[in-house]
Amino acid sequence: MNRSVIQSLSICLLISVLGVAQNSPSPSVAVLSAVAPVYPPIALTANTSGDVQVAATIDKTGSVTNADFVSGNPLLHKAAVEAAKRWKFEKPNETAKVQLTFSFRMISKDTLAEDMTPVFMPPYHLEVRGKLPEPTITP
Repeated sequence: MNRSVIQSLSICLLISVLGVAQNSPSPSVAVLSAVAPVYPPIALTANTSGDVQVAATIDKTGSVTNADFVSGNPLLHKAAVEAAKRWKFEKPNETAKVQLTFSFRMISKDTLAEDMTPVFMPPYHLEVRGKLPEPTITP
């Protein structure tokens, strides 16, 4: 094969690989502080649980500059987005994007208080637990 043809093909291959690298997701950025959302009272009353996905943009200081709702229950998404804005990450070399998952789980009324603690699962998953509120009876 002609040497110039091989060089041209090599250049085309290199350009296509660089293009794919630019469109791939950001490399993993370590979490320094993961803030758990408060389980919304209306979601507790409605016995609502499920996962909420939030896309977060991280600046060069490690702060979240933008958090956008991606998917999940509408009763839970505002709490997840507000919590995501308070997460802190290691300083990336450049602006990074990550997808955070907040799992809202209903648990038994007789669960011990220490089992109500939010659970962080690296790299970007946090589980929040809530109990159904006790019905109030007014005389």
